[in-house]
Amino acid sequence: MHLVAAARLALGREASPSAGVIDSQSAKTMDVAGLRGYDAGKKVRGRKRHIITDTEGHLVGLTVHTADIQDRDGAVGVIAFSCMVSTLRGVRCWCVNCNGGR
Repeated sequence: MHLVAAARLALGREASPSAGVIDSQSAKTMDVAGLRGYDAGKKVRGRKRHIITDTEGHLVGLTVHTADIQDRDGAVGVIAFSCMVSTLRGVRCWCVNCNGGR
């Protein structure tokens, strides 16, 4: 059984989450090789992590991109990846500042 599903069942919740929160974080990297970009909004050269957590705070999905990807575009990627590898179906997600400056 998936660890998140087991933890949710132990709390008396449904195994598959019905809601989640998406957020991102830019992190500096010094690697010359590998993925790296520039997040102009945060003035960081490196990588950006996009995560999905359920309402209990369990990590449901994670992807790593170059830092130059927009939050709204990275959110689509982490949702698609999480749906492919887990039991996420029909989940309603809320983004933290995924409006792209609009």
